[in-house]
Amino acid sequence: MAPVSAHAWELDFTNEDDNGIWAWLDEAPDPAAATPGAVLPLADGEDSAMGEVVDLVAHDQGTIVHLRLLPRLFVDYMLVGHARRFTTPAWAEVRQHLRDGALVIVFGDDVPEAAARVLHVSPDSPDVEVELLP
Repeated sequence: MAPVSAHAWELDFTNEDDNGIWAWLDEAPDPAAATPGAVLPLADGEDSAMGEVVDLVAHDQGTIVHLRLLPRLFVDYMLVGHARRFTTPAWAEVRQHLRDGALVIVFGDDVPEAAARVLHVSPDSPDVEVELLP
């Protein structure tokens, strides 16, 4: 996975097509960082999110970058400590968008957001097993 870029890409979260949110590559703060699989900080005015680059598509007017907004998963770091792999409950509205192998952003009180991969979504409980990405 590509490193997370330090500067938010200012774009319009309502620019959507069949492949997801899109933006012009030449408007990215660091176009070289916009590679498939890269996780980038995004902003639309005061709203912020993390997005995964899905693909880059050549267009007459430039290159279009398709992005998928990553779900955010709250983690109680008092319970999991500094573990890189752990199980945590997920809210139902977040859980319905999760699947094994998906990328998510984990966050908690006084802890910076971090990218993680979902290892397992339990069908019988609210628990989700995740592993922080290096």
